[in-house]
Amino acid sequence: MLGIHNSCCRPAAVACLLGLPFATNGFAQGDDCSDPLTAMVGTNLFDSTGFTTSEFESGGTPCENATPGAPEEDVFFTWTVPASGNWQLDTYGTGLDTVIQIHLGDDCSATCVAQGDGGADGIEETELKLCGLTAGTEYLIQVGTFLPMGGGISSFEITQLGAVPSNDTCATPVTLPPLGSILWNNSTACTSGLVAGAPCQPVAEEDSPKSDLFFRWGPNNDGDYRFDTRGSDLDTVLNIYDGINCGAPCIAFDDDSGENGESAIVLQNLAQGDVYLIQVGTWHDSGSGDGVLTTTYLGSVTANDDCASPRILGPTLGTTPFTNSFATTTAFNGGGLPCPVIGQNGEPRNDLFFSWVSPVAGNYRVDTRGSGFDTVLSIHAGDDCSAACFAHDDDGSGDGESRIHLVGIGGGTPFLVQVGGWGPSVGLFGELNISLLAAPPANDMCSNAIPILGETVVAWDNQHPLLSDSGFDGGDASTCFSAANSPNTAIDTIRSDLFYQWTPECFGDYVISTEASSPVFDTKLNVHLGTGCSATCLDANDDADTFGGNLLSRIDLVGATVNDTYLIQLGTWSDDTLRDTGVLSIERLGPECGAGVITVECDPAAQHTGGTYAKIDSSYFGGPVGTGLHLDAIDGPVNQFAFFLVSGTRSVTLPVFDGILCLGGSQGRYSNNIATNQGLPQLDSICKFDLAGVLVNVGGNSTTGLGFDVPFELPFTPPGQLITLGVGETWYFQLWFRDGLSANFSNVVKAVFP
Repeated sequence: MLGIHNSCCRPAAVACLLGLPFATNGFAQGDDCSDPLTAMVGTNLFDSTGFTTSEFESGGTPCENATPGAPEEDVFFTWTVPASGNWQLDTYGTGLDTVIQIHLGDDCSATCVAQGDGGADGIEETELKLCGLTAGTEYLIQVGTFLPMGGGISSFEITQLGAVPSNDTCATPVTLPPLGSILWNNSTACTSGLVAGAPCQPVAEEDSPKSDLFFRWGPNNDGDYRFDTRGSDLDTVLNIYDGINCGAPCIAFDDDSGENGESAIVLQNLAQGDVYLIQVGTWHDSGSGDGVLTTTYLGSVTANDDCASPRILGPTLGTTPFTNSFATTTAFNGGGLPCPVIGQNGEPRNDLFFSWVSPVAGNYRVDTRGSGFDTVLSIHAGDDCSAACFAHDDDGSGDGESRIHLVGIGGGTPFLVQVGGWGPSVGLFGELNISLLAAPPANDMCSNAIPILGETVVAWDNQHPLLSDSGFDGGDASTCFSAANSPNTAIDTIRSDLFYQWTPECFGDYVISTEASSPVFDTKLNVHLGTGCSATCLDANDDADTFGGNLLSRIDLVGATVNDTYLIQLGTWSDDTLRDTGVLSIERLGPECGAGVITVECDPAAQHTGGTYAKIDSSYFGGPVGTGLHLDAIDGPVNQFAFFLVSGTRSVTLPVFDGILCLGGSQGRYSNNIATNQGLPQLDSICKFDLAGVLVNVGGNSTTGLGFDVPFELPFTPPGQLITLGVGETWYFQLWFRDGLSANFSNVVKAVFP
């Protein structure tokens, strides 16, 4: 909590609500070193709205009192150390580019002892450690921003650090294993100040390791080694000394050789039995936390600088670390294309050579994934300078990394692998990876589609590096874009595609989609009618909802039938490096197969003399007689007679009388006369619209008295035809009715029978 000056609140309403101080002389308390606030352990909240920049000069090397660097719109606090030990001040959580200065004393005569100038937590918040403090000592704390920001409500935290690491000083280093990675944490470490001359002597004070830790290390083999902090969450600094005592001479320094502020040093020609002191810390005020220190044996980084002396990898798989920072550029290109000669764009600069033999027959991937620089890769058939160029790649893996696939390679085949940098690129972090690939998915071509049935969910994976772009478009490149034949640009094509042969289990409407896949996966989906490579394009989709950010795919397939099969083609949009694992789902709309489906079509129908149109409405399966299908109708012309028609097909709209006939092919009539003429039992659907326009049955074939209970038999040629021929049988029903001096028709009901 703050020591509050209680004379009044400043005008700012928020400040008053928080109980923040305001001095009676018109200046807020804390705006000057002569009237500081009181800081306590924990969170110290303050409001610097309207504060001035003091330009306080306290002397002392750590503080930078010339702009830029001095705290702007600064606030002053006095703090008394409550307990001896190590302490931390930070502005984490403020989101501001902050500056903190610590002065020994409690007023304007205090002398600067430490400064922190942002860089912590990735957004210029400040962390400042004070080590070896004595209880009761008073300090003047000065907190501000790097540039004027208008002030405002902010805070800083004072916390006591836990026990310091055992290797917090050069006198007590922790022993490292000869190879491998160890984790370290410098959150409670102090800054030793050890700088043993060039090259460890930094140009600027902030380049020396802060919150540093010490390690003792010795090689287990003669050769060259790399030490790095790759994988750390921090901006690190790395020093190495020749010897293990605090007076050992510095032999190597690095700040940012790796990516993201990571450090790396390569030492050459080390001998077993040598010992070294390794110092690792963080840069300037970049904070503290978790880090990694890795030691890697490189053999001799220049022994394989020529095709005549490649490094022997043998019939092994895995990762071989390397650095080309010490290599020269050779003129070797394996005799010709596709490997470029020296001076051509894409030649491997500062190149190294490796001899590798395929252990078994199969497909292999050779790449530089994990390298920290822009690489170039060539592979030659053979194992010395007589090897002939076999394959070349510059950026096949993206991000400057290289990739070559060796397909159908026999066991025991020798290769000369040449790796270097693109243009002037060199790097301490190089990774040469060789892996044996499984066969690509069998359904990577339309001729090898995997059979699937009905409603289903299928997991798929198009990440296999040998998966190709099939080029299949079902004969319609304008709809089902393909890599081989696209009417637009290449980015519209379907890449790394897979095929599934799908058969519906029953008639109906289906949704075919990849929407259960990862939302960041950009898929493409084609549906073709037919089997294998003879199937023809029906529909395609790229993004189900482009504006909503849904890059997954969906196709609504209407009226699928059990008599047809469909070829489903799915893959990735545009870039074949954007592959992933996905889910193909096929879902039937409406009830499950066999439950019966009723839909309305040809709607609205033609208007009748009553001013509206007749509707077949409230129809349902489950009636007690006949097929179990019951049909009702409403909104008909008052006192007009009607009966139902039925057909197995739907037609285009056909004007008949004053209405529209929407049934195709042969139509059956559910009327008493037709039934009798064909030798069928009474199937009469003769009905009449009552005064409310509701269809009332007058022929007796309705258990409800309304509408019509559909029988099993259809009253048209051939006599006795059944409508229950199997699950998914589809029939269309429409009502004919008198309409004044003419006649008219209702809308249509499509019934898929259970």
